Amino acid sequence: MDNPPIKRITTVKEHLLRVPKSKNNPAGLTLRRRHQREVLNAVDPSDLKKIFINHKNPKMIFPRSGKLQEFKFSDHYDELIAVWCDYFNKKFPPTPPSDEVDPDLIKALIASESGFIRAPRNPKAIGITQITVETLRILQNPKGEARS
Repeated sequence: MDNPPIKRITTVKEHLLRVPKSKNNPAGLTLRRRHQREVLNAVDPSDLKKIFINHKNPKMIFPRSGKLQEFKFSDHYDELIAVWCDYFNKKFPPTPPSDEVDPDLIKALIASESGFIRAPRNPKAIGITQITVETLRILQNPKGEARS
């Protein structure tokens, strides 16, 4: 028997919304401002913490340390990067296996997006990986790319 969907409420900052085309709005698009949205099967932050704490794999691959010394906190997130790369490589097995998410690639992405600053000042994106609202919406869609 399938588990019932988990319902959570999240705040969506802004996104394009399709509306009926009109003389004043021939494109049929409008910008929807900050509002509440119900998300089915969203992962709760406490669930994320449990996944991280309970994830054990002695063969887990860590990103290389000491390679991005120009960033003060460059090695601070190595364990998080290793766990989540390993978790997602198992949850969404790539074909071929050589296409697994590479922890060094994720670390380089974080360096380029935020410089490992926990709260970078960017009103259009969030977190050290600088996820946009649109990308977050894609990831939260249980029938989308990140379906289980």
